[in-house]
Amino acid sequence: MERNSVFQVIISFLLFLLIALTLVAILLMGPLKKSIQSGDYTKSRVQDSVLRFHVRANSDSEEDQTVKMQVKEAVLEKASEYLEADFDKNAVKEALNTHLEELTRTAEQTLAENGYDYGVRTYFTREEFPVKRYGDLTFPAGTYDALRMDLGEGEGHNWWCMIYPSLCFVDVTYGVVPEKSKEELQGLLTREDYQELLADPDTEVEVHSALWDLVKKWSTSH
Repeated sequence: MERNSVFQVIISFLLFLLIALTLVAILLMGPLKKSIQSGDYTKSRVQDSVLRFHVRANSDSEEDQTVKMQVKEAVLEKASEYLEADFDKNAVKEALNTHLEELTRTAEQTLAENGYDYGVRTYFTREEFPVKRYGDLTFPAGTYDALRMDLGEGEGHNWWCMIYPSLCFVDVTYGVVPEKSKEELQGLLTREDYQELLADPDTEVEVHSALWDLVKKWSTSH
């Protein structure tokens, strides 16, 4: 009789554990699925809302990498002449596309002034970018629209920035993003999306298990 009683207690506990596990799974799957979907949607909205400027050097030689930075400075300065403060993404793309030849000539002239005669190819594209941090804003890796400029063979390390909203002149060394740029970005995204950009990508997430807490509580009480 005593043995049957022990057996019944074990069976009851296993059934209780199974029911608890099922309930926890049901409760957690909903928020987890929503969280995953929310992250995907946020990433998609961010990617669709911004425009990047991408310059690829001729090679990885010190000389080609140095002139690449001179070209990007000259081209950004020239591009700023065509962009108005109230432009949205489409207006920025249209303005840059209208003046694509002038931007290319600016790059070619900068190369020539530094003794280089290789060509420049400028075009719009949609391509993969890694995670990029501007001050306290972290943009997720993914596929973004970009104005791309290949110098010569375009086989060297590249440089890129966010030309819309305007983050190309942000000095990431000091971790400061102009309030105007932040306001533009907030106007493009929902509050939740913007808050995700402010999240620290290095923050560790603690996984909390209700089932494990329940088991621990039961074990300490017996």
